[in-house]
Amino acid sequence: MSRFLAPFRSQRYHLQEFHDCHYSGPKELFNRRHSSLCNVIERTFGVLKKRLPILQSMPNYKSTRQGPLVIACCVVHNWIRLHATLASFFMEADNEMAAAATLDGFVGGEADYVDMSQHGLTYQSNIRDEIATAMWQNHVGHG
Repeated sequence: MSRFLAPFRSQRYHLQEFHDCHYSGPKELFNRRHSSLCNVIERTFGVLKKRLPILQSMPNYKSTRQGPLVIACCVVHNWIRLHATLASFFMEADNEMAAAATLDGFVGGEADYVDMSQHGLTYQSNIRDEIATAMWQNHVGHG
C-alpha cells in the first residue's frame, strides 16, 4: 500500500504494553507514538460515525467517491463544531469510547502488521526508519 507506514514488528505496540516511559530504542518509541496516533484516529472516526450515520454503512460507491464523501463529512463536522455549542455531544462520545476501550482491556485496535519487504515498499520502510531515528534523537535530547 502506497504511503502506509506500518509499525515495527517484534516491538511493543499497544498502549497497554507501555507501563513506563522507558523505551528500548527508536523502533519502540515509534510504535508507541504510532499506536497513540491510531487511537486518536479511531476516536475521531467514532465521533464522525456517531454524528454522520452515512459513515457507519458506507454506500457501495467507487473509492474515488468514498474519499471525497469522508472529507465532506469532516468539513460538515468541523463547521458544526465551530458554529454550534454541542461540546457535550463530543464529551459523551469520548466517554463512551474510553469506557469501551477500558472494558476491552486496551486502547486502540489490533494492529494489522504488513511485511513491507514483501510488498516492495522499501521506500516507506526507509522513511519509517528516518522518522523513528528523528523521534529517538529528539526524545534522547529532551530526556
